[in-house]
Amino acid sequence: MKIIAGPCAIEGREMAFITAEQVALQQDNFPLFDFVYKSSYDKANRTSINSKRGIGMDEGLKILEEVKRNFGLKLTTDVHETHQVKAVAEVVDEIQIPALLSRQTDLIIAAAETGKYVNIKRSQSASGMDANTMIEKCWPNENVQMIERGSSVLNDIVIDWRNVIDMMEFNCDVIVDITHPHGPRYASQYASMAESIGCNGLFMEVHPDPLKGHSDGTKMIDFKQFEQILDSIHGGVLVPL
Repeated sequence: MKIIAGPCAIEGREMAFITAEQVALQQDNFPLFDFVYKSSYDKANRTSINSKRGIGMDEGLKILEEVKRNFGLKLTTDVHETHQVKAVAEVVDEIQIPALLSRQTDLIIAAAETGKYVNIKRSQSASGMDANTMIEKCWPNENVQMIERGSSVLNDIVIDWRNVIDMMEFNCDVIVDITHPHGPRYASQYASMAESIGCNGLFMEVHPDPLKGHSDGTKMIDFKQFEQILDSIHGGVLVPL
């Protein structure tokens, strides 16, 4: 099972290293999981013009390069425009397409042409069956992962597990984002549900002190819950001390 984990936004070198160290620790503790460190250099899809955007692509990619060099972790981050794809692909192992951009044909094609894994977050307004049109845009790159992050229903984000099952019928891996819908409240249960239906992995945003995070503070889980979730799902084997 793949585990994509890290803080929502790159807050700086120090916080990146603190969180990367934790992900690397769990990579050692749970060797049967395939870990990928995730963090964003730009939160371009914020609702308010006053929201924190992040530290920018140039500085963000430098920090991600340091994370890879110091902790040996695979990386993913999101892109928002086609001109970003080449520089990002030189650093990361997987390229993430944000949910609100999951129908942007040129962006998906550019990401797929790098040959990297393309992680497409299904739009909150699309169905699981709609995912096939997004996957087709990546051809002939078959390294595609659809990430379920919930659907918008009456100002709430709800995981309709029928969408997850529908996406599993297509030629792609399916990863469930267990933190964006409701943060730590249901993350553990969502992890168990995803595992029980045979999903390929989990996506979770992790932070040492989530409510102090620069972005998605209420949606992230802390290090303790991160380890508890990993320990609770059957695909991982905790290495005894």
